Amino acid sequence: MIIKQMHLDRFGRFQDYSLTLGQGLQVIHGANEEGKSTLMAFLQMMFYGSSGRGRDVAGNLRKKYRPWDGSPMKGHLIFEADGTTYRLERVFGQSNVTDQVSLFNETTGERIRVKARKEPGVEYLGLGEDAFARSVFISQGASLIRDGAKQEELTQRLLNLVTTGSEEVSYQSALDSMNQARERLVSKNQKNGLLVLARQEVEHLEERRRAAQAEELEKLAAQEELEREQNCRRELIERKAVLDREQKKNEGILRTHQLATAIDRETRHLELTRQMNALEARLTYSGGRMDRSYLSAADEMLRRIHQNEAKTQSLEENLSARETELEALDSDRTSPLEEPLEELKANEVRQSELEEQLQVTRRQLQELRLYRTAIQKAEMLSGQCEETSAEVREAEVELTQLEEQYKVVRVELEEAKQAKEQQRQTQWQKEQEIRQLEEAMARSRLQVGQWQADLSHNAGQISKETPSGSYSNRSRALPALTLSGLAVLLALILGSQVHPGFYGVLILALLFAAWGYRGLPGAADSRGEAGPDEANQLRAMLLNQIDQLEKEQAGSLVQHTALTREVGELTQGYNRSIQRLAEMEARYGATETQLDEVRRRVLGLTSRLSALTREHEELQRELEQFTVKGTKLDELNLLEELDQMQQTGQCLEKRHAELLDLLEARDLTDAIQKVLTSQMSLQRVQQLGREISKLRQELEQLAAQRTEHINDLLTHLQPYRTVKTLEETTGLMQDLTEDLERCQQLSIQREAVEQNRQELEKNHTLEELKLLWSESSADERDAALPDPDDLRDLEHQAEMLTGQIHALDRTLAAREAELREKYRSRENLSQVEERLDQARMSVKGKQEQYEILTLAQTKLTEAFEELQQSFGPLLNDRTGAILRRLTRDKYQNVRVSRSFDIMVEDGNQRQLFEWGYLSGGTVDQAYLALRLAITDLISSPAQPLPLFLDDIFTQYDDARAREGLNFLKEHTCARPVPLQTVLFTCHGRIRDWASLMPEVTVLDLT
Repeated sequence: MIIKQMHLDRFGRFQDYSLTLGQGLQVIHGANEEGKSTLMAFLQMMFYGSSGRGRDVAGNLRKKYRPWDGSPMKGHLIFEADGTTYRLERVFGQSNVTDQVSLFNETTGERIRVKARKEPGVEYLGLGEDAFARSVFISQGASLIRDGAKQEELTQRLLNLVTTGSEEVSYQSALDSMNQARERLVSKNQKNGLLVLARQEVEHLEERRRAAQAEELEKLAAQEELEREQNCRRELIERKAVLDREQKKNEGILRTHQLATAIDRETRHLELTRQMNALEARLTYSGGRMDRSYLSAADEMLRRIHQNEAKTQSLEENLSARETELEALDSDRTSPLEEPLEELKANEVRQSELEEQLQVTRRQLQELRLYRTAIQKAEMLSGQCEETSAEVREAEVELTQLEEQYKVVRVELEEAKQAKEQQRQTQWQKEQEIRQLEEAMARSRLQVGQWQADLSHNAGQISKETPSGSYSNRSRALPALTLSGLAVLLALILGSQVHPGFYGVLILALLFAAWGYRGLPGAADSRGEAGPDEANQLRAMLLNQIDQLEKEQAGSLVQHTALTREVGELTQGYNRSIQRLAEMEARYGATETQLDEVRRRVLGLTSRLSALTREHEELQRELEQFTVKGTKLDELNLLEELDQMQQTGQCLEKRHAELLDLLEARDLTDAIQKVLTSQMSLQRVQQLGREISKLRQELEQLAAQRTEHINDLLTHLQPYRTVKTLEETTGLMQDLTEDLERCQQLSIQREAVEQNRQELEKNHTLEELKLLWSESSADERDAALPDPDDLRDLEHQAEMLTGQIHALDRTLAAREAELREKYRSRENLSQVEERLDQARMSVKGKQEQYEILTLAQTKLTEAFEELQQSFGPLLNDRTGAILRRLTRDKYQNVRVSRSFDIMVEDGNQRQLFEWGYLSGGTVDQAYLALRLAITDLISSPAQPLPLFLDDIFTQYDDARAREGLNFLKEHTCARPVPLQTVLFTCHGRIRDWASLMPEVTVLDLT
């Protein structure tokens, strides 16, 4: 498979960017922040998307590389697989589900359907996302072992990689999980666990079933007692039924008497209704009914006739008086004051109009000033909005800076905590080493003292030895063998805990063992007797060993002093870390407090800006409602117009005073009075003529109205009785009044009867009442009304029985409630048996689960051993070959022992070194060799997968980096089908070396 082209429409910092690739080794150089890691991330996300959902940008690639302008993140790849060229397009959404993925045949344009549509890498690369990221896709830092990494974690990850082919798959973790699962079912001491608890639950439920059987018997006895009380209740109900029948008989007698009374009342009601209907028929006519309003209308017509007669008489008297006055008046005189009076009136009208104009102008001026004040206030509010908006922007910038500072301080605080914890762990390890060294020194001093005592004892024995030496040899055998055993023990302790050089004491132990063996009887016979010279030599050798052990003890003392001093320095560093952590926490708290203050300030400024904006909008709406609008010039024009009107008003007032002086009057009314006085005679004559003519017309109208009113009255009374003259109407109206009063009395009587009517009359007709009365028995009609006292006694007895029944009902309810409450929280026998069956099924299921886990643990162990025998050696061989090439045969192989110890073989010394003794660069080389070996094993030789590397030589020196680059070229090209290897780097040295190599393509991102 070959990636031919990567095109990034919008992804991270790239916009419409294309990168063309080919076969062989290609080195892509770019400085930091130029997008090397972005291109790697784009390649991975095109094939597998990204499932990151965290808020942290570092862990969520979709957030990290999304364009800041909000445009969609998308791009496409052109790659060749199995001889076909494909075009893979992807538009990134919020998650893999919302991504739009399309695959086309680049040659034909045909759309290809992908089984795993969101992860096409699974189908065309043959790898899942995790396998892809851990094999052919080595991102920045993935091949580095950092100084702060824990030794145990590194060993475990490499162990997983070598033995299982995956860093995350751990046989031991799976085995431990199964052990934990088994122990959750049955603990090691066989006393705890889910299976043990389930068995205990079965035993408990069996005891509960026996208790439930006893409770069932108690419940049956209680139910029999409850049935006896229910029988007593039925007897009371029967007695109550007898009393109810007696009460029903009395109610029948009462109802018969009530029906007779209702028949009498209903007969009276019908008679009154008949009389009233007859009278109503006489008072009703086609136009309606004659009532008080009809009579009032007739009275009103008669009253108008009388008023007409009185008014006619008054008008005739007035007409006679005015005719007499007209004869006494002289001819009219003309008045010379009419013209000034007319001018005075015109002046008054002009002044009134001018005053109205002045008021209108003043209102316009006031409204114009209000408008200009509102305009100024709107401009001021607009300025305040702009200033507040600027303050909000500044505060938001400050808030952004503080948030960034807050994140930096939080990261520094976490780093300080980690450093403090690391220093504490280192100090604890040094203190452990000191304690182990002190124990070893104490044991060494004890051994030296014991050896010196043995030497003194052996020196006395040598001086007493006889030539035969039989007794002396036997006496020295036991101490020598004891001393040799102690020496072996001491050598093992000091060699494992302090220094490997202490293993040399084993030689001394062997010598002592040989010397002691010579003291045994069989040994003496075989070798002969030992002389004093040999004993002296052995004593001298032992003294030398004691001197050597004392020197080593002195060296241990020096080492103890150095470790003590180092622990003191670590303690001081730890205290400084605590102090720095406290300072960082204080700084963190101060930053957080400042961040909260700025957030509150931003919130306050935002609220203030919203308030100012609302006030400005309200003021704009008020400005739109003004009818008078204008500038300062318009205000000056109105003031000038107002001044002119005031001057005109002053001139009119002056002329008004002159006219009043001319007329010798106080005001216009007085002037008019004076003019009228001079014109009185003429006007009075004219007025009397008009009044006389008017009075005559009114008299004629009154005569016509009287005739009309009389005709209306006769027509109005005609439905009741016909009359021809006005005098006859008086008797007719008196008869009508009597009929109306009689009708009212009948209505009152009927209403009284209706108020006394009972439900029987209201709900039944008279015939129905008589039918109901006839249906009653003769005994009920002839029986006398029952005594009220007897009725009350029956009612009282019924109430007593009802009370007894209710009391017994309450007792029964309480007894039933007591039984329900007593057995509410207790399971019945069927429930207990059901739970017992479930518990037994649970025990059976957990027992099967326990047996399955045991079997799975056995099979997993067998499978892991088989995996070690197949995949592990194959991966070890391939890793060793790559490591030899990277290290120029300095390190040959990587070996993982049965006990999971990881070692690297030195090519020169042919010696295996544990992982912890290697430098960081060598560890990084070995780790890269493992990753490349896995890639070779999972790739097909005919269709090799492309290899993408991001700055894998960061921790290499120049020699190792150059050798690593040469190896990548060989690894890529020295095979039947060349690989496609893409190396991203920011180092100029890598670019310069690659540009000098044939068959290597160098590209620059700049």
